[in-house]
Amino acid sequence: VGYLIQATFGFNGITLAAHGHTRTVAVLNATAAAAGAVATLVLVPAYGALGAAIAAASTLILQSVLLQLALRPKVGIPLIDRVAIRVFAIIIVAVAALTAVQALSAFGWWTIAAVGAASLAVVILNRDALRIESYFPEVGGILDRLPGFRRGRRLP
Repeated sequence: VGYLIQATFGFNGITLAAHGHTRTVAVLNATAAAAGAVATLVLVPAYGALGAAIAAASTLILQSVLLQLALRPKVGIPLIDRVAIRVFAIIIVAVAALTAVQALSAFGWWTIAAVGAASLAVVILNRDALRIESYFPEVGGILDRLPGFRRGRRLP
């Protein structure tokens, strides 16, 4: 989870360093590391390996959030782009639906189909925001063959 969040925020530390804010990056990384050490000391004795995993993920998330928050005042990059809010909302809805499916039923082949359907829905609903055709033209061709999802049509 920590790596996923870190990847979601992107190269915020590298961006700060490239703009000459290496001291800021060092201070924020040290702050996250210190918080991670405290979290490890508290969580590992109580929860063992699970506590270590939670501490590690929490440290990565804290580091990413701190660096992202520093981008606005130092470089002028906002915390979250407006387009990204819709993308994240759709992903959260898909994850919530899959969590409900998992909680309400036993695992089966249709569960795998539900994951595939949710993934496809996320891609289709975020097609414009993710600029899929720019990076994967072949996927854009496949989506164009689906009824109601032709290129140039704006999705709600």
